[in-house]
Amino acid sequence: MSQANDFNNAIVQHQVHKLSGSPLLWQIINALQIEQSIDEHCPGGKQAVSNGQAALAVLLTRLLKPKALYKIAPWLKASGVEVLLKHEAEAFTDDALGRLLDALSPATETLWTQIIGQALQQYPAMAERVIQYDITSCYFEGSYEDSELVQYGYSRDHRPDAKQMNLGLSLTGQSGLPLLYELLAGNTADNQTPFAHLAKLKQPLKTLNYPFSIVMVSDRAMLNRQLVAGYLQQKQHFVGPWTPPEVRDIVRSVPEAELMASPLAFQPQSAKADAPPTYYGVMREWAFAYDHQQANLQVLVLYSRGKARLDAKKRQDHLDKLISGLTTIQHNLNRLRYKRYCYVQERIHALLRRYPVARKLVTWSLKEDAGLLKFTFEQVEEALAEAAHMDGRYALVTNSDLSADALVIAFKQGKC
Repeated sequence: MSQANDFNNAIVQHQVHKLSGSPLLWQIINALQIEQSIDEHCPGGKQAVSNGQAALAVLLTRLLKPKALYKIAPWLKASGVEVLLKHEAEAFTDDALGRLLDALSPATETLWTQIIGQALQQYPAMAERVIQYDITSCYFEGSYEDSELVQYGYSRDHRPDAKQMNLGLSLTGQSGLPLLYELLAGNTADNQTPFAHLAKLKQPLKTLNYPFSIVMVSDRAMLNRQLVAGYLQQKQHFVGPWTPPEVRDIVRSVPEAELMASPLAFQPQSAKADAPPTYYGVMREWAFAYDHQQANLQVLVLYSRGKARLDAKKRQDHLDKLISGLTTIQHNLNRLRYKRYCYVQERIHALLRRYPVARKLVTWSLKEDAGLLKFTFEQVEEALAEAAHMDGRYALVTNSDLSADALVIAFKQGKC
């Protein structure tokens, strides 16, 4: 105890810094040799702070507490993160950080490939066969009239009034290592991007001697007959949800007993340890015709308990509201505006558009006889049974040799 007291009394001054996750990040940053790579490709000349050091300051701030450039130096000082750097916080002025960004621009692709290579060398398990490809977007306030990238388009942010820019990204399935990103115009349709993105992705993979022949996983917006034919012509493996009429017939044809006898191992993160299987699936083969050729694709017919509940609930909700609306029309028939055939017909069609899930579950008839309208409708029990049979069912289509369990993991792992 006396030695501890002597040590405590010998301390003249002490400081406490809340470094949060910076020591862990610092270990990873050093392993990736980010500072050395940036100084190699973006030498800073005689400036006090090298571009490599400036990049570390920006990177740490961005990962721990994102701030504008002019606020980075004060935050480095206040947080104590400056102790990890070779300079005091005051040296990282917004001018120094701005020069870094200017220097990075022409060397971005080279640096990206080099740093990804370092990541795969230091963490080889991050290299995976399955690659997730998706598109996200960010919207902008303002006109941006001179920008080719910032355009009006389909808004994932539910801001059709704002211009946006799209970002295409490929990353490894489970480890989530980003392999390629590209900026896309905000009005670019998802299904216009896969081939160009794949061509760009192959370049760094070749440079890095990537150890796998990749399987591209995408969502339903990125699969159609032309794209599937293109993948086959390029001998590129793919996985994605797709239900053209032929696949829908396959999905419909699988007996319920066969599906329920084929549980899959994948469980959502939210599932309890003792929960019953969430997904069930069986494989079917599909002879896909394209460009006077034919290829045998694998169709994994899936059943999801959660999706089945949602499908049934949505169908019942649409059906109840549709019937209620049609009953109101029937009640008002031959009164005021409901005396006019065209008006009543438009009201019926408006209800069918509003509740599309129930559209095929009801038949109706509108006739005019001796100046009076007659409107009748009824549920179609056969259609209701067919809809219930399809509850929870969908399909993944692939030309790969992945098993049923591997296909579900490949598709779901980037969405949980």
